[in-house]
Amino acid sequence: MKHKFLPMPTEQYLEFINGGLDAHGNKPTLAISDGGGMPCRHCLDDIAKGDEFLALAYSPFTTKHAYTEVGPIFLHAKTCKAYDADTLPPSFLTREHYMIRGYSKATKAIMYGTGQRVASADIGAKVEKIFANEDCEYVHVRSATYTCFACRIERN
Repeated sequence: MKHKFLPMPTEQYLEFINGGLDAHGNKPTLAISDGGGMPCRHCLDDIAKGDEFLALAYSPFTTKHAYTEVGPIFLHAKTCKAYDADTLPPSFLTREHYMIRGYSKATKAIMYGTGQRVASADIGAKVEKIFANEDCEYVHVRSATYTCFACRIERN
């Protein structure tokens, strides 16, 4: 089964690069990439050495409750194209592990038993097992090291 790998919505991305405030009400920080594997959450590619990027606090949720995490993310400071494919983003394979978690259609909360650290190459198979539960609406992929949001996966 193929899945939809969804980056940060373009509307949110454009708001941030045009001066919008982050999840904590702060202006994103502008910096220059050292090329150290900093993935943009809009195009899902790494930000190249020497490129400007924004660092900001981000929550991928539309409501607030106990399970709506906020974490640091990076974005290209200059407009990039949103990731649009039903396959694992190539930049994800440059990292050894990620965290994945399923979220319930009914409660919008984390589905206990779905959170796990997985090898990058195994994300598709592990997500398939989580989606076997019909109550699962989507899965978040997060950094295994810092747990910041990487992307959302939905059934295709």
